[in-house]
Amino acid sequence: VGCGGGEGGATLPAAVLMVVQPAERNVTDQRGIESCLWAKHKVPLVRMSMAEVAAHASLHGPTRRIRFTHRGFEASVVYFRAGYTPNDYPTEAEWQGREMLEMSFAIKCPSVGQHLAGTKKVQQLLSAPATLARFAPPADATFLQSCFAGLYGLDATGGPEVEEAVAMAVASPEGYVLKPQREGGGNNLFGQEMAEALRSMGKEERSAYILMQRIVPPTHPCLLMKGGAVSGGACAAELGVYGLFLGDGRTQALNVGAGHLLRAKMADVNEGGVVAGFAALSSPVLQ
Repeated sequence: VGCGGGEGGATLPAAVLMVVQPAERNVTDQRGIESCLWAKHKVPLVRMSMAEVAAHASLHGPTRRIRFTHRGFEASVVYFRAGYTPNDYPTEAEWQGREMLEMSFAIKCPSVGQHLAGTKKVQQLLSAPATLARFAPPADATFLQSCFAGLYGLDATGGPEVEEAVAMAVASPEGYVLKPQREGGGNNLFGQEMAEALRSMGKEERSAYILMQRIVPPTHPCLLMKGGAVSGGACAAELGVYGLFLGDGRTQALNVGAGHLLRAKMADVNEGGVVAGFAALSSPVLQ
């Protein structure tokens, strides 16, 4: 498939651009996506870091098609496998690359709105009844509210409500988790470490976190294999459900379920990341 004819240059073949970290650890499953795209759809995939985008990309025409002439392709879809942590933006070049991608005509996965919706602060705000009512009918909002764990903002200007939430967590540290705006495991604070952090942080530093009621899931005996070694015991599981959504903010072209992922970890382990080494992939038992 070619793109871009008539908008400031010759037609270039279209490809999916996967934005990755310079020293990517998840390359195996990323290559699997690349192979599947080509085998099933004959769609090429190109992997680049954000800095490489800044160095080689250019926007063309009134629709701002994004081209990489040094590799001879135009990006029709940008799939972000990087850009979710501050470490992904060590210099101004990475920010320039991200800005160019966001300004481009290419479909972004996720869009910047979906990216922000995945942050802890936005999740906390969406759990508020008044906010939830903007997006769901009253009956649905009430049902959803019944499923939420307690989520508390720690805004510097939050006043007595924030101080009350902090005092509650310090008094019962095993019942809460302190979460920064980070993904990937290894960033949350639990127990006495959380309580000490809340005591020592100033209001501005504290506002970068949210406080969440700790979920205590049921456990199940399970065997785990990590690094070729088998261990086991009482384990907790976390189910993630995938969905496919395609829209432009006004119309919805696709919104369907697309499978699941189950992670299992020892019940006494706080974090849950697989790549970070805290959990393992598992399969559900249907009874």
